[in-house]
Amino acid sequence: MNFETLWSELDEREAREADSARKLRLECNGELVDLGAARLVGLRMSGSGVELIEFFCPRCNQRHESRRFR
Repeated sequence: MNFETLWSELDEREAREADSARKLRLECNGELVDLGAARLVGLRMSGSGVELIEFFCPRCNQRHESRRFR
């Protein structure tokens, strides 16, 4: 394996990780959706220190919360 191949694989992995950081899990059906599909309400920290995103669900229009998936 050469350096060009290694850099290419690293670039692909970083792109996948960046894309998954912009996902939310919907409480109503467990689906992962893009962050841009939801109407955001705010951010808050859970008691255990996890950042939670509060949003209105694009499927059921109810208020949900999710952490970002990375």
